[in-house]
Amino acid sequence: SVLDLAGSAAQAARLVRALDFGTYANPVASAWLWLGGGEACTVGASQLAEGAAPAEPGTVLAAEGDAITVAFGDGALTLSRLHDLRGVPLSAASCLQRAGLDTATPGQRLPMLDSRQRAQLADVVRRAASLEGLWMRRLRESEPLDLPLVDRTRSADSGSFHLQRVTLDESQLAALQAAAGVGPDTSPAALVASSWVVLLGRLADKSRFDLGLDCAAWAARRQGLEAFLSPQVPLSVALDWNAPLEAVVGLLRPELARLAEGAGCMADLASRRPELRSTPAASAWAVSLVVGGPVASKAEAGLELQIHVADDGRTITLRHDALRLDGAAVSAYCEAWQAFLSALAAEPRAPIGRLSLMSAARADAVLRGWNPSDDPNVALDRALPAWFDEQAARTPD
Repeated sequence: SVLDLAGSAAQAARLVRALDFGTYANPVASAWLWLGGGEACTVGASQLAEGAAPAEPGTVLAAEGDAITVAFGDGALTLSRLHDLRGVPLSAASCLQRAGLDTATPGQRLPMLDSRQRAQLADVVRRAASLEGLWMRRLRESEPLDLPLVDRTRSADSGSFHLQRVTLDESQLAALQAAAGVGPDTSPAALVASSWVVLLGRLADKSRFDLGLDCAAWAARRQGLEAFLSPQVPLSVALDWNAPLEAVVGLLRPELARLAEGAGCMADLASRRPELRSTPAASAWAVSLVVGGPVASKAEAGLELQIHVADDGRTITLRHDALRLDGAAVSAYCEAWQAFLSALAAEPRAPIGRLSLMSAARADAVLRGWNPSDDPNVALDRALPAWFDEQAARTPD
């Protein structure tokens, strides 16, 4: 519930009081103060500012410590116990900085949502509330991916993100459609994204894991309301290594349908539910998947790898934290994916856990090129048990 700065100060104070659950879980909603763009904070307490000078709604009258005094339509309120949408306490100066304002300049105004934005937000909140139990359970039980070749001893740096792209040609996409048993009416982006879900599980050697999911339809729903809606929802993955790719496509289809209907996740969920704040995904997803839409201009803090699949499924953009996951490692992921597609084209109905992640050239390099021997007694085309038996026969004692 966003405070209406053009409305009644007394009514806003009642709203803040009604939504204050103290240290207990808040199953309803937060009292939000919009700071503009993709920024907002929650308000835990308020007090009527008696005797405040009249000012235009949204005018910041004072900012000190953790409290901001703001003009409303018929008075002013001092807002305190301010937190970001992940539950981290904020000072008044921090709030103003997020709003692009400063404490030294008097008379600055906070932005206000227009009637269209308020109606849009109310609709999305209603839809998201119906699935809040699902998102909570997934966050509580989340098992984040632990990908190979990631150096987590190095701290993240917002300026270290790099982009790497890999493409599919028409024949590869057609082979993927045939393997999944789907026609051209199935979203190519969702189909290609399914193949990456399999690859991530294979790379991490995990059949059960969670990652962040976004799509073009959810991004459209969030437009103008990015401060209040999570850019990703938890995607819970349970792979059957003995099943074909078709089963994974079926996993993604209902998840994307929910997001298309606007049933996403609120950005303040972790701050309202104390039991979620310690979960690994409460702050950000280390690995995320984006299906369709444009490539985002910036990355979320804490991201290690984001896989973006273009609407036509032909271009995949991998955004990675180069300090922790370098370009060579990402290239190795892409090579493994291409090998997986080649193996899938050769055996469309093969179990996803059996398909090779190594090209023929890479397999030859690993098995033979990296293991040369000039010893005539070593036959590289023979298995270890045969060598053992021969040695035992030569030296039985």
